[in-house]
Amino acid sequence: MLGSTISHYRVLRKLGGGGMGVVYEAEDTRLGRRVALKFLPERLVRNAQALERFRREAWAASALNHPHICTIHDIDDADGRPFIVMELLEGKTLKQLVSERPLDNTRIIVLAGQIAEGLRAAHNKGIIHRDIKPANIFVTKDGRAKILDFGLAKLAAQPHASDTATTMMQVGTITAAGATAGTWGYMSPEQAQGEELDVRTDLFSFGAVLYEMTTGRVAFGGNTVAAVFDAILHQQLPPIARCNPAAAPQLELIIAKALEKDRKLRYQSAADMLADLERLRRDSETSALLPRPPKLARTRRMTLVFAVVLIVAIALGGLAWWKWKGGRTLSQPDNRLATLAVLPLQNAGSDGSTDFLRLAVADEAATELSYVPTLAMRPFTMSSRYTQLDVDPQRAGRELHVANVLTGQYLQEGNTLRVTLELIDVESNRVIWRDGVKGSAKDMIALQAEHPCSYFVPAGANCANIVPARSDPGACSSLACRK
Repeated sequence: MLGSTISHYRVLRKLGGGGMGVVYEAEDTRLGRRVALKFLPERLVRNAQALERFRREAWAASALNHPHICTIHDIDDADGRPFIVMELLEGKTLKQLVSERPLDNTRIIVLAGQIAEGLRAAHNKGIIHRDIKPANIFVTKDGRAKILDFGLAKLAAQPHASDTATTMMQVGTITAAGATAGTWGYMSPEQAQGEELDVRTDLFSFGAVLYEMTTGRVAFGGNTVAAVFDAILHQQLPPIARCNPAAAPQLELIIAKALEKDRKLRYQSAADMLADLERLRRDSETSALLPRPPKLARTRRMTLVFAVVLIVAIALGGLAWWKWKGGRTLSQPDNRLATLAVLPLQNAGSDGSTDFLRLAVADEAATELSYVPTLAMRPFTMSSRYTQLDVDPQRAGRELHVANVLTGQYLQEGNTLRVTLELIDVESNRVIWRDGVKGSAKDMIALQAEHPCSYFVPAGANCANIVPARSDPGACSSLACRK
């Protein structure tokens, strides 16, 4: 093959290959440009399904002229072996780029926006990709994302679909009715179950890709198809902040919405997802230019954080005690785990230098509660956006799709700190538990030094049946029991 001339293309070198194609770099002798030739493997030349997929890739991509979709120049045949002529790309696939380590926030946001633009263009033409995954996204040397391989593309039921796409679909279908088309680990729930698909399936797959870009981990893994499908259909992903503490919180919100298992709750269009990514990009660029707020002295700041965290631990221990003593059961729709989100606390004082505690304290509370096996916690990165002073807990709870919301406030008066927490039933908008704890930073630190886990539960309580101790070796949890 190397050095030979096929039609008017002189083959220069092999670039790579996979199950559905072998790619070579070639020179277009008529136009004097470098291109890529993708040949169907010889073993598949007489496979009708493989031939159909190969032709579909060419027809679908040729209907799309977009900077973030690989351009198809032509489709031809060489001695009974079909090949596609496409633009020559230099760089790496996203799969090679991630390679089990997260990308930095800026690069994720830029690439995600470009991929979303490409998907929007395809969907506007009525074309569903159905196989969005890191291996099918190419990142050029100059940092541009290109969507590849439309071999599993399908025409969406949209009246504005192009004539080219319509022609493509009239050739036939690739998969039998009820069969699944796509790649394990990146299918949407409806795709895994062989249901009728629309553009939202690509957005779920894109969410899985974004999760991998942000954490360096495959979103839905498993050793068998059954295990992977179970993860896609039923399991919640570990919070991104635990896998990559440097990840932008707003990015986790976008990924969580894209990965909603119920497609009615997912992004409804690539345009909507792109708008959120563009907003995140703008805010990220703006925040980099803003001056940082004045900081407390480091020692005072760390002491204050530590003291408030201990006070929150006491209050949450009270919540566990209340629940164990027969307090009202948290709302549990459909007999599933009780769903709970923690909102940023309100600063009830006038000292703006302690505003950083609004997120720090709430994040600690969410972390503590995440160890309660009867709770399905929303990652705090999803609720951290509710920082308005007049935030409506009921509205926030509905938007976060939880049945319960934990909110509250803190107040610093001299050396004394007071934290008040409230548990709200979202459906009725009623406070079903409230507790307040106060103390000085000095008192809290002395208490913790003398009795490292004594602030977990009320004195004399045997909380063995409330929640198990935190699994971390040697770690203490405000909801764990003393030994």
